[in-house]
Amino acid sequence: MTKKGFSFQGPADGVHALKSWITPEDDLFLVTHMGFLEIDPEHWHLDVDGLVSNPTRLHLSDLQAMPQREYMSVHECAGSPLAPTVAKRRIGNVIWKGVPLSLVLERAKISSHASYIWTSGLRVGRIRRC
Repeated sequence: MTKKGFSFQGPADGVHALKSWITPEDDLFLVTHMGFLEIDPEHWHLDVDGLVSNPTRLHLSDLQAMPQREYMSVHECAGSPLAPTVAKRRIGNVIWKGVPLSLVLERAKISSHASYIWTSGLRVGRIRRC
């Protein structure tokens, strides 16, 4: 896989070869618009602040120590920022595992006045046509 720029990977033998209702991880579509991040797990953290009474920083080890839950869901690509009106139909049935958001928000003591969550990731940039 490429480390820079756009890349797409789908099932090697096409979706018609899939034999399970749950999409195997190796056959799940993978789209990157700005390359892959290399993250150092020792330095990664999640900050929860804003309308909370206990601003919280959780390191990966903190999250791994919290109760985990599995969720089965449909995962669908939202499309391409280069062609936003063109449906891509990239879809998979997946099982996610992680800490319920409610536990993270309880730890931060979220305010009853909070009505939405703003998230941001490590990767930012501009999407341009080549």
